[in-house]
Amino acid sequence: MTNDNTPCFKRNRGGAARLADKAAENIRKMIIENMFDPGEPLSELRLAEMMGMSRTPVREAITLLEQEGLLRTVTGKGAFVAELTRRDFQEVNDIRMVLEPLAAVSALNTVLPAELAAHKNVWMHFLSEFQAGKDLSAEELTDRDDELHFMYIDKCENARLKNFLRVLRFQTNRYIYAHWSTREYLEETIKQHLEIIKMMQKRDTRSLRKAVEVHIEHNNRFVGIYLLDIQSKPGKE
Repeated sequence: MTNDNTPCFKRNRGGAARLADKAAENIRKMIIENMFDPGEPLSELRLAEMMGMSRTPVREAITLLEQEGLLRTVTGKGAFVAELTRRDFQEVNDIRMVLEPLAAVSALNTVLPAELAAHKNVWMHFLSEFQAGKDLSAEELTDRDDELHFMYIDKCENARLKNFLRVLRFQTNRYIYAHWSTREYLEETIKQHLEIIKMMQKRDTRSLRKAVEVHIEHNNRFVGIYLLDIQSKPGKE
């Protein structure tokens, strides 16, 4: 599904490890924003040319993205964008439903009031813009959504839980991105984010757990819309 509008990325002059991280970040972003079809092969050479780097960091990035569940590799054939299925999404969200509320509660010990206030301002602005009938950028929403979720994931005090949830978050982002254009999904999601922030500010652990669970279940209700759209696409020529 790649097209002539594929973004160009600036050359990174850091070390090999930093280049691999940058390559993974760029490829991940393209996958999440559905610039590739599920099952589409990804050429190391093409990706390296797009990002202005050698194939070595791209190869390392592909290994990382395979571990995150965004790519799959086939011996002798290369890397492919992982297919999307309702079952995959449901399995990931079933795990998130149990673990993510734990992370949010754990993060209460380290999240600063100023951080919560900043996130509240962001989502209050989105709500105001939405209620005024303005269009909201899917890319901007995705970035701010990531910042909120990663705030409490990264601030949680259990390192293993943190690392596991980061991987799950990357996997679900592919589905979530496609839903920002659905106004019912968008309005409810904005309000749910504000509710999560409110419960964190109040340090109400029971209500915080419930707010996170409601938000994840909301994602489950809408995923079928996107998957149906993917399945109805005509085959590539």
